[in-house]
Amino acid sequence: MLLTVENISKSYPSPGGGGREIFSGLSLQVAEGESVAIVGPSGSGKTTLLNVIGTLDSPDEGRVLYRGDDVTQFSHRQLAAFRNQEIGFVFQQHHLFPQCTLLENILLPSTPLKDARLKAESTRRGKELLKRVGIWERRHQKPAELSGGECQRAAVVRALVNGPGLLLADEPTGALDRENSTRLAELLFELNQTSGVALIIVTHDLQLANRADRVLSLENGQLAEQPPNSQQ
Repeated sequence: MLLTVENISKSYPSPGGGGREIFSGLSLQVAEGESVAIVGPSGSGKTTLLNVIGTLDSPDEGRVLYRGDDVTQFSHRQLAAFRNQEIGFVFQQHHLFPQCTLLENILLPSTPLKDARLKAESTRRGKELLKRVGIWERRHQKPAELSGGECQRAAVVRALVNGPGLLLADEPTGALDRENSTRLAELLFELNQTSGVALIIVTHDLQLANRADRVLSLENGQLAEQPPNSQQ
């Protein structure tokens, strides 16, 4: 099992005092190479769950195991290395640096790598992925010169450049039109199937969700598995 989330709980302080419980006793398992879509009402905690899985946030209780290691016990240094090497993030906005070219942007995650062999492998993978997603000819252009769909494809390449085992996508098609949303969805699931990277995708796009191996609904702090195509 690639990822095991065990009985995690998370609350945030409320303005009037006390706390707002996001989820309690939540568990989840994701296998190597599996794709999982998480749907649910706005404010149900989908993004918070992704942030906990990706170690951008920590649970109040419970454990997050990645290949058997409890990442909730990692030091700050270990977490930084873990996120850089094992987790790829794709958000609704591409977050490319405007002053950098497309190629420079997608190679940024390889910058902290000390091992010359790993750095060279990341560069090779990044260039190969740019060609694969159809934007190699744009590699010397800056984000302002590209379309939204092209920038989001570049963001996917950047997320995969270090060869992570898990890709976390938070509403990745939310800022795109239908045509570009479809192209990006096809890209995400193609890469999931051909590269072996596991995919967890949070989305309101029910057609996108139903392409995943499993669809989970997050409501009232708990995950419930949905029958195939029940969201259509």
